[in-house]
Amino acid sequence: MEWFNMEYNEPSRADYYAAQIAAEVRRSCAKNSNHVQDKHFIIKFKDPDEPKKDRPTREQLTRWAKARWAGLVGLTKKKPPCKKPK
Repeated sequence: MEWFNMEYNEPSRADYYAAQIAAEVRRSCAKNSNHVQDKHFIIKFKDPDEPKKDRPTREQLTRWAKARWAGLVGLTKKKPPCKKPK
């Protein structure tokens, strides 16, 4: 069974031939035919037993977006003043 799962993502010659035909059909209708590549038509299969990745929470996305914008604008975090020992 493991061999069968590994063979899903190994395209045969017939798969490449079908991808070339599909790419040529797409190129005939495409505005810029140079952007259409054969590799875009090779199908990648996923293992159904593979665990799904956790999606980031809304708070994490907000924190990342704020950090990115702060870095692009040039803002830095201000450090709190140090307390002197008595």
